[in-house]
Amino acid sequence: MTHVRITSSIIFFAVFLLGLFNESFFWIPPLIVLPAALLGVWEFSNLGKDRPPGPQLFLAFAGAAALLADGYFFSLHHGVMILGLLTVLTVLAGLPVKTGDIAAIAGKSVVAPIYVALPLALIIQLWRDNLNVNADWPNAGAHYVLFLIFVTWASDTGAYFVGRQWGKTKIIPRLSPGKTLEGYIGGFVFTILVAVILRGAWNNIAELFSWWDVLALGFIFSIISPLGDLAESQLKRSASTKDSGETFTGMGGMLDIIDSLLCTTVFYYIYLAALHPEAFPKGLALISTSIIP
Repeated sequence: MTHVRITSSIIFFAVFLLGLFNESFFWIPPLIVLPAALLGVWEFSNLGKDRPPGPQLFLAFAGAAALLADGYFFSLHHGVMILGLLTVLTVLAGLPVKTGDIAAIAGKSVVAPIYVALPLALIIQLWRDNLNVNADWPNAGAHYVLFLIFVTWASDTGAYFVGRQWGKTKIIPRLSPGKTLEGYIGGFVFTILVAVILRGAWNNIAELFSWWDVLALGFIFSIISPLGDLAESQLKRSASTKDSGETFTGMGGMLDIIDSLLCTTVFYYIYLAALHPEAFPKGLALISTSIIP
């Protein structure tokens, strides 16, 4: 239901914005992101028939929480150790299991926190590392994050409304019957348009990115965002389910809401790492500061 989607999104972003910009409420973003990550891990783990038993599911939750905590407190510099330990412990936890595809269970338990929690941890790291209340520009991280969210949202929103109004040509009906070529084009145009408007109308975004940056990122997001949506649809179809969950009335599960953001975040991070190293004053995630100054 469209009105439910819009109302829920407005409430969520209002609370999230309060946490991003108000020093008294800096605890809100991690408080929102942590349950979102855990819920997404739960939904991913329960897709299909090979569902992880208690120990593997606990390790998946623990791995997700550890990645988010590491992103918040330590700029994800322990990420490799967390993922390595998660992998080994998950495989070892399969020793008591007598039936089922242990490899598939272990793989799902490890992939779930990587697919869901790691991108969210990258967002938390990007925000926290650029948060300095004593600086002339104290909260560049919030603007990095908002650009990512708004431009990803633009891709989803443009594709949804244009496809609903004028969509006729199905792209991949076996995965997502509602996705159309017209909707994809609408999302493509709207994504780049929103990226350009943000840069032109928001001085803080203009400080972060050049016109070439916003055009490049708009182009990247317009390609990756719908692919992320289709990839999640593939996961659901392979598990013979319509939605990843039933947590949000009219919207499906958590993965149905953040599927595009999970994918655009990774490519956004790579783009910043390659062309805007100033976005990482404490070093790149997953790599110790002893390696990268």
